[in-house]
Amino acid sequence: MAECSAKTANGQPCKRIAMPPSQYCYAHNPERAAARRRNASKGGKTGGRGRPGADLGEIKDQLKAMLGGVLSGRILPGVAAVATQIQNSRLRAVEVERRLKETQELMERIEALEAAARMMQNIPVPAVNGWARPKEINTNGRATRYVA
Repeated sequence: MAECSAKTANGQPCKRIAMPPSQYCYAHNPERAAARRRNASKGGKTGGRGRPGADLGEIKDQLKAMLGGVLSGRILPGVAAVATQIQNSRLRAVEVERRLKETQELMERIEALEAAARMMQNIPVPAVNGWARPKEINTNGRATRYVA
């Protein structure tokens, strides 16, 4: 496998493996710059792995305040029960949203891996004289025989 042709920020050669057919790794491939930017912007907004932290913090604060109100007698228990049911619905909605985002991200990753695997099957491999292409592919997706 070939190493990336780019230089790192400190001027040293990048030691990552290049993604065929490009001469660059994922981090330096100019064709993937938009995807890297898009992924980086998502990461800063989701609170880590797609968790909507702001909604959860708000719900927890409201439940804590409601408990205090019930215990002090400022909020009737029936009102608190209904409000708690509504909060439970909000929590379920937050969980469904998190699962949907996670599923979408996993599907994108699977599609990218499948595309890379398809690309790897068509890459020529070194042969004794020149290059060879796969003749047979086994169940693991690896070439078992080559045509020169």
